[in-house]
Amino acid sequence: MRETLTVLAGLLVLALLAALVGPGFVDWRGYRPHFEERLASALGVETRIGGAIGLQLLPSPRLTLQDVRFGDDDAQASRAAVETLTVELALSALMRGEFRIADARAEGATVVVALDEGGAMRLPARTGSGLPTQTSLDRLSVGRSVLIWREAGREPLSIGPIAADISAVTLAGPWRIEGEAAGASVRVTTGAMEPDGRLRAKAFVTGQDIQLTFDGSFLLPASGAAPGLDGAFTLSPGGALALSGRVTGGARQLDVAGLAIDIAGGAARLEGEGQFLPATGTGSLALRARRLDADALAEALAARPGFERVLQTLPGRLDLSLDLDQLIWRGEDFSALGLRGRLDGNGLSEATASVRVAGALLGASGAADLDGVAGRLNLKADDSRRIALVLARAGLDPALADLVAALGQIDAEAIGAWDGGRVGLQRLMVTGSSGVRLDLSGDVTPQRLAAKAVLNGFDLNTLPPGTSFAGLIGTRDLALDLNLTQARFRNAPPGSASLDLRREGAVWRLSRLAIDGFGGVNVAGSGALLAEGGEITGRIRAPRFETLAALAGPLVPEAARPVLGRVGDGLSRLDAGFRLTRAPSGETGLVLDGAA
Repeated sequence: MRETLTVLAGLLVLALLAALVGPGFVDWRGYRPHFEERLASALGVETRIGGAIGLQLLPSPRLTLQDVRFGDDDAQASRAAVETLTVELALSALMRGEFRIADARAEGATVVVALDEGGAMRLPARTGSGLPTQTSLDRLSVGRSVLIWREAGREPLSIGPIAADISAVTLAGPWRIEGEAAGASVRVTTGAMEPDGRLRAKAFVTGQDIQLTFDGSFLLPASGAAPGLDGAFTLSPGGALALSGRVTGGARQLDVAGLAIDIAGGAARLEGEGQFLPATGTGSLALRARRLDADALAEALAARPGFERVLQTLPGRLDLSLDLDQLIWRGEDFSALGLRGRLDGNGLSEATASVRVAGALLGASGAADLDGVAGRLNLKADDSRRIALVLARAGLDPALADLVAALGQIDAEAIGAWDGGRVGLQRLMVTGSSGVRLDLSGDVTPQRLAAKAVLNGFDLNTLPPGTSFAGLIGTRDLALDLNLTQARFRNAPPGSASLDLRREGAVWRLSRLAIDGFGGVNVAGSGALLAEGGEITGRIRAPRFETLAALAGPLVPEAARPVLGRVGDGLSRLDAGFRLTRAPSGETGLVLDGAA
């Protein structure tokens, strides 16, 4: 009896050794069709093995496959490929007739999710019943992997690299996923799948430039239906913006309701709703607010960098609608602001806007991005005095504000651009009921002011003092081409003037000076005042010198303005040549030769 037991024990040891060591000596590649057939039947999709096959029976069954592909040859359907796949089954569960994956690892996986024109997932052809729903997954580790989202008519979207640990009580849930995708931390927990394919879930995504939470349900594809979601979300695409609301829909259309956008930690809050069509990468966004303090918002944004990154996180092009009942900017009260345009990663295009301020209607159209704005402005004001008050509070010289106040009703249009350091005016037209009409174009930078203007019907009695223009020009280089037509001065007949004046540092060049009218005034001159010296010469005929002084005062060099005033004291009529000189030492002098 003892010898029999010894023989049986020896046979058992040999069997265990054979089960433990034997599979390593078998070339399983010869059984490739058998493995592919069994896997296709177990998983329910066509499976192909292009590389090595490894099998281990003890201490627990373990299968290792190289270059595995799941799905048929239909390039339009969803599919997956794995460089190395290792699956270990729980031996104790198998002995009880249960199927439990104790440990699995997928390295170098590529998962392609394909959607048709209607947004439904294109599933691969079924080849079997698939794994039992009660199959449990203790742990699946995914490394060096990528997810490719492919929609009909759009460029594929790749998300990777992906590394995650996945577990499931059963294939129907609950599931738990933790890992990283494209540098962002991802955590998803779910409940058990409901009969209608709804899977309750909570998701958290935290990246360097984005934070996202979702609390709701994933609608999983069943019988070719489109996947979708339904739940509450929060999104922070930058350090200065936070969104929250409820999203419903799927790959064909997403609807956002109860949307709230907090900017700069609550400095501003917008509410509204939106819609997005993933298939075309387009959508719409309607926002509104009762009151927005632009001054407080600008101050808060300056302390919260990151707002400029918001545009880069947009999913596509959005038709934007923004309505504000009240806007505070630089202490002024603007009302009924409406903005419409197309918003994308490059900024706002095809935009139109309107707002009321000081009883005037201001309209705009054009485009804006992080570098600046370009487009058209329109202003219609019944009372120019109210506009002048707004400009004066904004910092405009009081004398220039008085000039605006004298215009009466204003109808103005400007076409140009601003890039933060330069204002370029393609055209500025201002018409006042007082009879004044201005047509101007030019460029303004911190270093230079260039302008070409035609001013018709201007009253020289309202001309501001030269210091007002000097403050506007500052130390900038100057290129001025000015024409006055039908200009008025007191009771004198109308006159005209033409001036081409340039300044570069200390160098002044007068290419053209011509004044005619005003009851006999005639002035012509030209020349240059260089750093090393120079002169501007011409001739003056003026029966009323004060008219000439009113024209020339704001335009001559600052050093010559006191001289102009002293020369005019006691003069009524003048017929003389003039010579404005600068010595190498910088001293400036004026010589008149004629009759007065």
